[in-house]
Amino acid sequence: MKYMGLNTEQRYRWIVILGMALGVLLFHGLALSVEGFDPRAEGIGHNSTLIERSYFHEYQVSAQPAETGRVVQTSHKFHTDNHSVALWLGASQLHTINRWNAGDELAVVIANKIAGESNARIRYVQLSAGNANIGELLCLYISVRAASFKPEWLIVAIVYDDFQEQGVRPEILSIVNQRDLSQLKMYGAGVKNMLDTLHADGASTTAPVVRNATMDTPQEVLEESLMNVLEVSWPAYSARHSLAAALKAAWTEMIVQGAFDIVDRPIVSIPKEQQLWNWEALNSLVSLAKADGVKILLYKQPHRPGEQRFYHDRNSYDQFHTDVQRLAIDCGLHYLDLESLVPQENWGITNAGLPDVFHFTSYGHRRLAQAIHEAISGEAQ
Repeated sequence: MKYMGLNTEQRYRWIVILGMALGVLLFHGLALSVEGFDPRAEGIGHNSTLIERSYFHEYQVSAQPAETGRVVQTSHKFHTDNHSVALWLGASQLHTINRWNAGDELAVVIANKIAGESNARIRYVQLSAGNANIGELLCLYISVRAASFKPEWLIVAIVYDDFQEQGVRPEILSIVNQRDLSQLKMYGAGVKNMLDTLHADGASTTAPVVRNATMDTPQEVLEESLMNVLEVSWPAYSARHSLAAALKAAWTEMIVQGAFDIVDRPIVSIPKEQQLWNWEALNSLVSLAKADGVKILLYKQPHRPGEQRFYHDRNSYDQFHTDVQRLAIDCGLHYLDLESLVPQENWGITNAGLPDVFHFTSYGHRRLAQAIHEAISGEAQ
């Protein structure tokens, strides 16, 4: 049987070609529509922008762990210019701005501007990582210390959620070494845990060589060449990772919202035994920084206010932060409760379509910068 002069096989062939063409056009349109979506922002929420690095004048004052050395260089420069330096450690709240607009700045940059305008001697640098637990912050402190940088102040954002996270990511573990950790074992179980993690990671990094049938063949060369050409010449193809992340975020939102139309959102509660690993890391971090003569400020991270159902189990959350405050008092540290610092209208929405309790607008960053600077500037002169 023929249709428009085509037999059955030819019709199927044209259907496949047209389907592929439509698929390419659909991919092209969708990819270009989300090409500005950072794949790493998949977990930080709609309209939230991850700021990888930021500058005060020409100096880089904030970085992800891979660029720790750049922040150390800035710190040495500040010291050379007779400034005291505060090292600010925390999770994604420090490097994320909700509803970002041109000119918006992170709290660490704003704090430096406030210090400069008021002729304060203090300057601020920041290291942060998404969902960073205290063990990872301990590694960051040890790494800058090994680079001969000891700040006058250590500022630590305390995040209840991240006390459930154990272990250290390879990119953070890679910036510390066994010798530095071994020399610091007297500072408690937190350091020992880092050593154990380093040993375990080292034991697991040796893997068999991965090969496939096309390796080192003309086909592999052709495929790599084709991908390189597409990466340069087809903007939609270079945006494929953004498209994948955006589609995953949209799918997650649809599933989660549908589920929460049926059942209530679960309340986050972290059993104390699950927190132990990070408590040990915090105790080691405090002991080490105090031995270095560093003043320490622990603060309760701002939390979205005004929700009918608090994101966390309220009793567990409050008891946790009471324990942190007690640690600060017992060890002679400075402590700030900043839970209600940022008004509700300055917070975002997660990629599950729920109120974001972690990331706020540039106004929130200004409020945070002011609160931190006011807390330590008097004693930092």
